[in-house]
Amino acid sequence: MQGAINKKSLVSSIATLLFVQIILLLAPVSSIAQKDTVNKRLHIAVFTPLYLDSAFDVSGTYRHGKTIPKHLAAGLDFYEGIQIAIDSLQREKQPMDIYIYDSRSSNKKLEMILAMDEIKSMDLLLGYVNMNEALQLARTAASLKIPFVNCNLPNDAGVKNNPNYIILNPTIGTHCIGIYKFLQKNYALSPVFYFRKKGSTDDPL
Repeated sequence: MQGAINKKSLVSSIATLLFVQIILLLAPVSSIAQKDTVNKRLHIAVFTPLYLDSAFDVSGTYRHGKTIPKHLAAGLDFYEGIQIAIDSLQREKQPMDIYIYDSRSSNKKLEMILAMDEIKSMDLLLGYVNMNEALQLARTAASLKIPFVNCNLPNDAGVKNNPNYIILNPTIGTHCIGIYKFLQKNYALSPVFYFRKKGSTDDPL
C-alpha cells in the first residue's frame, strides 16, 4: 500500500512541476508575441484518461465503491497534479483557462474533441497519452502551430519533422545514442555485439 501511495505522490508531483514550468516558459513568449497585451490569458487543453463514462452509471453513482481500479489511477494522478499546479500558478497571477478532457470517453472520442471549435483557441496541448493519442494530438498541434507536450510516453509515435511535438521522457532512440557515445568513448577498440528481435520493430535501432 505504501508503494502505491508513493507512486501516486510521485506522478502528481511530476505533473505539478511540469505544468508550472511549461506555463512559466510559455507566458513570456506569449507576452512578447503579443506586445499589446500585458498578460495574455492562456488557453490550455489537458488530455488525461479518466474513463468517467465507465466509472459512473447513468444516475451519476460511482460504480467501484471505495476502490479505484488500476486503469483509472494514472489519469487521476495526472489530473491531481494539474490541479495542484493550477493552485501554484494562481500565485504567479498568470491569467489562464484550463480545459480538462477525458481522452478515454466513450461518448466523445478524442477525434471528436479535437474537431471542436474551442480547440482552435488553445495555446498549449498537454497530454497523458498512448501511441494513437500522441499521433492525433501531434497532428493537431502541427496544424494549429501550438505546442503539444507528451508527458508520459517515451515514443515519437511515428511523428517526424514536427517542432511543435515535445516528448518529455527520453525515447529508446535517445537511450541508444547515449549508450553508443559511452561505448565509443570507453570501448572504442573493443568488439561490440548487438542483439535484436526479428521483425520491423527494431529496424530504427
